[in-house]
Amino acid sequence: MIQRFKLRIARVEDADGIADLLNSSFSTFSEFGLTGRKWLQYRKIQPGFALKGACVATLGGKIVGHVQIVWRSVRTSEYSTMKIGGIANVCTLPEYRGKGVATALLNKAHEIMEKNGVAIAGLLSEPCGATTGLYKKIGYDTIALLTVSVGRLDRVIESLSDMPMAPNLRTRNYEEGDERRLLRIYAKETRNLAGSVKRDARYWRIRYKQVFSYNGFFFKKFDAENIIVLEGSKRISGYSFNIILGGVGYITELLAQKPYCENAKALLSSSLKYFASRNVRSLSLFCPKGTAITKCLKSLLGNELVENHVEAYMLKILSPQRTLEAIRDELRARSLVQPRLDIILELTLDGKSTFLSIRGEKVEIEDKIPGQRKVTKISITEQGFVGLIFGVSSIRNLRSQGHICCSTDELHLLSKLFPRKTCCLFPGDLW
Repeated sequence: MIQRFKLRIARVEDADGIADLLNSSFSTFSEFGLTGRKWLQYRKIQPGFALKGACVATLGGKIVGHVQIVWRSVRTSEYSTMKIGGIANVCTLPEYRGKGVATALLNKAHEIMEKNGVAIAGLLSEPCGATTGLYKKIGYDTIALLTVSVGRLDRVIESLSDMPMAPNLRTRNYEEGDERRLLRIYAKETRNLAGSVKRDARYWRIRYKQVFSYNGFFFKKFDAENIIVLEGSKRISGYSFNIILGGVGYITELLAQKPYCENAKALLSSSLKYFASRNVRSLSLFCPKGTAITKCLKSLLGNELVENHVEAYMLKILSPQRTLEAIRDELRARSLVQPRLDIILELTLDGKSTFLSIRGEKVEIEDKIPGQRKVTKISITEQGFVGLIFGVSSIRNLRSQGHICCSTDELHLLSKLFPRKTCCLFPGDLW
C-alpha cells in the first residue's frame, strides 16, 4: 500500500495543506489557529527549521502525511553538546492511518539526518499515547518524562503568605539587554542537565524576543511582562518565564543562582502576584526533576501541587560512532580521573561494533580495532546505548535489565565513564 504514496520535501505552496493537516490532527494547533502563513513563519521563529527539513506524503496530489525536522544542539554534560535532529508534527490524515505513511516519513527524516552527519534523532510524545508504541518499534527510547505541577492559585499563594521575601531582593520585568545575564544563568544552571538545549544570543532573540515561545511551535507576541527578572546585591540572580493561556497561569521556566530557596521564593511570589492580578485561578509549574531549584520549590509548596507527566522525551541512535565522537571531551574528562587507564572497549549494537580507545588523555573512536591492543567486548542494546550517553539509568540497572552485557570490573569502569544524569528539556525549547 505504501508504494502508492509519494514522499518529497515540502514546498511553499504546500503550506495551507500542511496547516489543514496539522489542525485536523492536533487540537492544540486548531486552538492556536495555525494557518499556512503561520506555518511558513516558523522558518523565522523556530531556530533550526527550514522547508528542506519538512517532508510530506502525497496521494493524487493531496497531502496525507507530514513530518518536520528541527535541528537542535543539546547538552550531554557540562563538557559536551551534540547536534540532534528533532522530529516534530508527525501526522497522517485519519483515513490513511495504519498504512505505513508515518513510518515511511520517519525513515525519510532519518535518512536526511544521516546525510547531514547527525548522530541522534529526538522527539516528544504523549507518555502513554498510541504513537509512543510506534516510536519504540523503530528504535526510540525515553530518556525523560517532562512534568508539570498543577494546583489552585489561591492555595499556592496562601502557602507562601507567611514567608516574607528577603529585603535585599527585588523583581521587575525584562529590560533590553537583560538577556546577556539571563543566558549566563541558564548556561550555568543547566550545564549538567542532559538533553537541555544550548542557547546563544541569536537563539534567545528568535525564541524569546522576536516572539515569546512558550511551548514548541506555539508563541505569543513578545511582552516584557512574560519575563520576571530577580535582582539581588545589584545584579541579576534569577528569572522566570510566565504565560497565561485559557485562564491558566504557566511558569514555563524558573532558574536562579544560590541561595536557591531564597531566590526561588522571590521569583515564585512575583509570578503568582502577576497571575492573581490577571484573575488567574489555576497554576501550572514546570519543574525539572532532580535540580536544586525544583527541590526548593517543592519544599516551599508542600502538597499544594499535583504532578502530571505531559511529554515523553525520546531519542534514537542513528550512528553510535558519531554519538561517541560528540562526547569525546566528556569521556576525556572522566578518563583522566582513572589512574593509568589503557583500554579498548568494543561496543556492539545490532551486530555492528564501535571501538572506544582510551589511553591516558587520548580518546579515540573508530569503526575497526585500533592497533594490536587487547579488546574488551561489551554487547549493548539501543536502549542501553541511549542510557550510556544520557545517563537515564545506572549501568547496574541497564545490566540487570539485559541492555548491557559486561563483567563486574567492566561495570565499574562504565559507571565512571558514563554516570547517572538528570535529563530535562524546557517547554520553550520543544520542537
